[in-house]
Formats: sequence, structure tokens, C-alpha cells
Amino acid sequence: YTSPNQWLCIYGGTMASEDIRVDVRNGSTWLNLLNDLSTGWNNVSVSQYVSSSTFTIRFKGGTETTDSVQSSWQIDAALLRSGAMGVSSDSGTVVVELLQNGTMRWLGENLQQTMQVKPIPPIPVKSIHVNETVANVSSEVPFQTEDWASDYRIPLGLANNASVFSSRNMLVFLANPNVSKITMWWNGSDTTTQTPNASTNKYFTGDDVANGVLTNGILSLRIGSGFRVTSTQGTSTAVAVFMRINGQNSTYGAGSAYAIHHGIVRDIVHQEAEWSNGAPNSPNLYAHIVLTLPANVTYYTYQLRLMFVDSTQSRTITDLCPLRLSVPTGQPQTENGTSGDYPIPSSNTGLFYNRSSSESAHHWSQFTDGTKGAGIMFTDKANEQLYGFDSIAAGKTGAFSVSNSTGNLIELRPITMQPVSFTYALDVVWHGAIATFDATMPIYRDSAGVVTGLWTTVELLPIITVTTS
Repeated sequence: YTSPNQWLCIYGGTMASEDIRVDVRNGSTWLNLLNDLSTGWNNVSVSQYVSSSTFTIRFKGGTETTDSVQSSWQIDAALLRSGAMGVSSDSGTVVVELLQNGTMRWLGENLQQTMQVKPIPPIPVKSIHVNETVANVSSEVPFQTEDWASDYRIPLGLANNASVFSSRNMLVFLANPNVSKITMWWNGSDTTTQTPNASTNKYFTGDDVANGVLTNGILSLRIGSGFRVTSTQGTSTAVAVFMRINGQNSTYGAGSAYAIHHGIVRDIVHQEAEWSNGAPNSPNLYAHIVLTLPANVTYYTYQLRLMFVDSTQSRTITDLCPLRLSVPTGQPQTENGTSGDYPIPSSNTGLFYNRSSSESAHHWSQFTDGTKGAGIMFTDKANEQLYGFDSIAAGKTGAFSVSNSTGNLIELRPITMQPVSFTYALDVVWHGAIATFDATMPIYRDSAGVVTGLWTTVELLPIITVTTS
């Protein structure tokens, strides 16, 4: 009974037409837990009521008076279960970042909210709790509070539980389509202690930073020399390299910085990209890479930032590739527009770019071989950012490149169709996710006309209905 997560699980067989309620004894009173049992498992969190080795429930008919009909119900099992029963699906799971000002983000894009959330006051980090409601059952879920700098672009690590929540903090938790409500709350007691849901490493027990390995138990990342990232899920692999400029791949003068490992809901690693003798024909440039590995998913996310400072030297870029993904085998599929909120998949290779208003959506691309494969996906905002240099070039230059002539390659190429020259300062960031799947959810799957996949996480972003109290 000392476990922070306690669930009452009742399996119902044949149910009578009359409701059957389940109540719990709380001190000297009875409190209702379930209004009416249904056939199958009925699960409800009872953590707040389990405080000793004695736990008492009762079953009670919905009609207590003026009831002349004898009813019977079949209760096959009733058990008390310790441990989490939270979000576990890798299909459609997103990582929500809640900022101090109330903004909620996913892959660098603000989620649409019906009203602005009130800012989080300067409360002690140790006081914070997060509840999620699934199937009308509310329970506490894992989360982590992180420290960031440079307007949430440079990760610093987990926030100290003795600190106060501020504008450099973000609250991070998982959510999937089964979640109907999320409640962030805090315990105002002076003697409060931090909930284990904010400190227990449940998913990342296999991290091995000494050998450059991060794993959530489903997907593993190996950070190799030159910041070459190999993702593995089952027997499926993919290799990502970053920040090619004018034909030269980036090099790195220092080891990777593991801002968070053995995390609660995600790990974070980041790196500064450099080039031998500087980026060719692109002086006065700084580059930064941030990768996150969330729990319960088959993808990892990227934040790729280039900061161009004012330069007295000329700067001309003919080739800019922030990300290149190599997949061993498979056939290409790329979104080439949408129809009725569903992707239009294309098996073509070559450049995909914003040719017209009807062909502007290229949110994902993948290579699939049976049930195996890998790919890349990003949101509308990142799709628009792919064309961020078009206005400087005074024409089309940004594109999404898919190739299988010299290997299966997917590349982000914001500068490729014509050169770009400028000397002024410019700060640009690309966000997205890289998925690797083996008999798990691909980015896109069409089975006899039934379309499923991880594409929903970037194409159909959730709309948040906000209430505050």
C-alpha cells in the first residue's frame, strides 16, 4: 500500500439491467467510485484511498427503494493492483512541452488552444503533479521538469526539485489519442515531497552514455563519431547525419553533451556542429543540434539550428542539408499533398517542393520493406520552414529530396535548386522526428483502404480545450 499508484480492477460478467455501483470506505463515510459496472474490466485509480493494509469496497444496486425486481450480477474478479496503468501506446503518442507562460508545444509548433492558459506561478518544482484522464479514469502520470536557455533552444538538464518554476523551465509529459483530459496541479503544503512520477526512471534503464547509447526499451540510439546517429527498432535501422553545407559534412571538436539521460519521460543529447576550416563559402556561422528520445515511442525528435551572424565576407550557399537519413532497404513513400485530411502518398523519387497551393504538404517520407522501415516527419510549421530561403533566392530553392539511386536517402534541403547569397544575420530552426519501425506503427500504412500511421502526430495536431481553476 506504499506504492504511489493503486488501481481497483473489477471484471464484470453478465450485468443486470439495473445499475450496480461500487463505493469505497473512506474514514467513516462511503464514496462512490463507479456509477455502473460494465461487462469486462472496469479500472479506477484508488491511490488517494489506499493508506493502510485495510481497503474496503462495497457493491450497491442503483435503485435502493421502490425496487420490486430481484436483480443479479456476475462479478468474476476484483483485485487491487499496484503500479502504473498510464499511457503505453506508441501509436499517436506526442510529447507535450508546457512552458511557463502557458503555451503548449509539440515539435516546436504551438498547439492550438481554445484560450490562453494562465502562466504557471513561481511554485516549487517539487510541488507539481500531472494527471491524465483515460476512459473516464484519472491517474497521475510520469513527467519531468527541465531547465532550458536561449528561449528554450539549449537544454541544460532536469530542474532541481528545490528550485522554483520559472521562464527557463518547461513541464514535459506524454499524451496519446486516448487521453481526454490533462490536469497540471500542485500541492501547496510546506511539507510536500516530490511525487515519484517526477523522478522515477522507468523507461530509460538501459541507457549507456559511456558507449553513446540511449534507449527507451523500444527504440535505441547509438551516437557514433562525427555525431552519426544510428536508430534501431527490432531488426530495422536507419542512420542520420546532420549539417552538410556546400558539399562538406560537419565535424565535431568535442563529445556529445547528454543533457538528460536515464530520464523520466525523455532523454536529451545535443552537439555543436563545426566544419574543417569553416563552412565553405559560408563564414560567421554557428550550428546547434538537439535530439530527444521520448518514452513509449518508435521515433526520436530533432531541433536543428543555424545562426548566421553579420558578415563582411561574402556568403553564398548552393547546398544546405541539415538532415540526411539513410535507410538500408525499402520502397519510397512520400506525402505529396492531402485529400480530405488524408495524405496522398507518392512512390516517386526526386525533389518535392512547394510547386503550387495544391502540392504544399510534404509532412513525411519513408522507406518500407514489408513491416520494416524508417522515415522522417514534421509539422506544418517545419514544412513552411523548409522554404525559408526561397524569399532570399527570389525563387524556389528549398525542397524535400528522396533518392534510391545511390542508396535510400531522405534529405531536408532548404537550399538546393538555386544558390542563396546574403551577409546579414539570420537565425533559423528546423524541427521534426525520425521514426524507425519493425512490425510496429510506420509513418504511413494503407491496409485495404484503412489508413493508419504516425503521420497523425504531425498532420492532425490536437486542439486543446483549456480550463483553469
